[in-house]
Amino acid sequence: MAPRAFRGALLVNEINNEFNSFTIDFGKGWRVKRMRILIVDDMPVNLMIISEMFKMTNVEEAEICADGELAIAMTMKTHYDLIILDHRMPGMDGVEVLQHLKERWRDKNEPETPVIMLTGNDREGDSENYAKLGFSEYLAKPVTPGQLFAVCGKFLPDLIFNVPEEHEDSPDPVMSLPKWLRRIDGLDVSSGLNNCGTPQNYIDGLRIFASSSGRRADELERLLAKADITGYGIKVHALKGIAGMLGAGELKARAAELEKASDAGDTDFILYGNAGLTAGYRRLGNSLCKGFGINEEYHAPGEAASLTGSELRDAYVTIRECLDFYDYESVAVILDTLDEYALSGSEEENVRLMREALAAIDRKRMIRLAETNIAEPSA
Repeated sequence: MAPRAFRGALLVNEINNEFNSFTIDFGKGWRVKRMRILIVDDMPVNLMIISEMFKMTNVEEAEICADGELAIAMTMKTHYDLIILDHRMPGMDGVEVLQHLKERWRDKNEPETPVIMLTGNDREGDSENYAKLGFSEYLAKPVTPGQLFAVCGKFLPDLIFNVPEEHEDSPDPVMSLPKWLRRIDGLDVSSGLNNCGTPQNYIDGLRIFASSSGRRADELERLLAKADITGYGIKVHALKGIAGMLGAGELKARAAELEKASDAGDTDFILYGNAGLTAGYRRLGNSLCKGFGINEEYHAPGEAASLTGSELRDAYVTIRECLDFYDYESVAVILDTLDEYALSGSEEENVRLMREALAAIDRKRMIRLAETNIAEPSA
């Protein structure tokens, strides 16, 4: 049977949130409104997966941003039909971003854009609390395509996507995943696939998770060593959400316990539980890196060791990938890691220039510096 097309105004009543496989085929005769969406989240995996979901629709462009202040700047240059905004982020959080946007819209007498809160929590009363803060709606992570489009359809009546009819003899999409991936301990691939929508989205999300797991585990330990419990809480909150999205249930549960402890200021519990969390984080990341053939060695802290030209180039390749997702925080973590190695004078200067561009949030300059170092790594 042909796929069924859904339009935004019909979504809330007609969509079944259990659907997790979508195809898009508008046909030559379809005329659709062009729409732009902004997605703001400090985790690259979330940005990638949610933006990819919108490729199943007639949305013209789903732009991504990993920083609250940058998101505000982007809204000053571009009109968006909808904004999806993460709650807990380093620096300016989602509530502060919305307050700033509403003040500007009110002062300049501009029409308000619907803003959907994206949160890692799903507690009783959240809907009313976020509504009081001015959010149009909220979504709790992990978010399936069906849930995402149902909520977005309330504010985008021209949103169109297709849901294929399911058949008893339809192949199980889980079986399309690599065998080694289906055997990894602590990973419920069925749940992760349901959340991510397609096998390719799921695999891409896992690759991003794996490639950053080492340095993000290192960062949790650094924050704890500095007694930065607030920063630590933000990071474990983000980990809880992404672990849930990818089907890493045990890692999600550990992160949730430590998030609760950080909110309560229970330092003793955090000191007790963090070792298990970071060990599990690295273990899952290493298993995925091995399966995907990802070399993550440069993420490990060094003891004034030197780096080969190839290893340094790998670091700049990862920085370049982070910049695609506006993930400035991970860029800073990589630069911190490079500082732990014995660099030559020219290599230290390259790191200094990159830090200078990062401080100015000069993305174009950072891209240029990264690509220069990728093309011609220091000897």
